[in-house]
Amino acid sequence: FLAYYAYYGRYTIDEEKSTVTHHIESSQYPEEHGIKYRRFFSFSGERLTLVTAPFIEGGEERVNRLVWERMK
Repeated sequence: FLAYYAYYGRYTIDEEKSTVTHHIESSQYPEEHGIKYRRFFSFSGERLTLVTAPFIEGGEERVNRLVWERMK
């Protein structure tokens, strides 16, 4: 559970920019309430990939990437 993270809320999609914005209604971190997170998205076959904008952590540029795959 050390790496568990969850939030929920509505989302909006900008197809031209290939972004989805998550409008956080609640999170395991109360300070995130009301925050908007924008992720870039792409589809490849049965996969949906969400990627954050680059950020600096530990002196290095990084991104977070989440890949969902449709199971049949």
